[in-house]
Amino acid sequence: MDVKLVQLTVSETFVNNVLALHGVADCVKRSNKGGWQSDRCNRKTYPWAAEIVDQVQAAAGVAGEITYWYNINTGSDYNEWHDHDKGATDEMCGVLYLQVPENAGYFEYEIKKEIFQVKPNAGLLLIFPDDLMHRVLPNDGGGERVSMAFNFWKMLK
Repeated sequence: MDVKLVQLTVSETFVNNVLALHGVADCVKRSNKGGWQSDRCNRKTYPWAAEIVDQVQAAAGVAGEITYWYNINTGSDYNEWHDHDKGATDEMCGVLYLQVPENAGYFEYEIKKEIFQVKPNAGLLLIFPDDLMHRVLPNDGGGERVSMAFNFWKMLK
């Protein structure tokens, strides 16, 4: 499976709910350099996210539990090269862009040592194998780049 791109509709209310978490919920550090990343969430964490989670699952063709988290990047914030591989086979992950200023930075991924770029836009959902190496380039735009990332497997404790 390569990268699948799907355009979804995301409401301003949903984006505002995510933005309201910044400064309230703790920031975790994983692949993010600068910016804010929420801790891992599930369907019960934020009931107001259920409709978007349902849309993402339908687009990915998966049922059951998924793990997700939010990212807010400003200035020159970015995510370095990483994957989501936990050793299982045929697992998927993805990212849904919620708010994207001009010059927000491309999503890059690598297949067989070749680099591909996707220019994000609000509502763009990318679904890809969990072992795909990827990164998000610095946000050099004038606002906040907001995304919701997913793992389509249960989070290991």
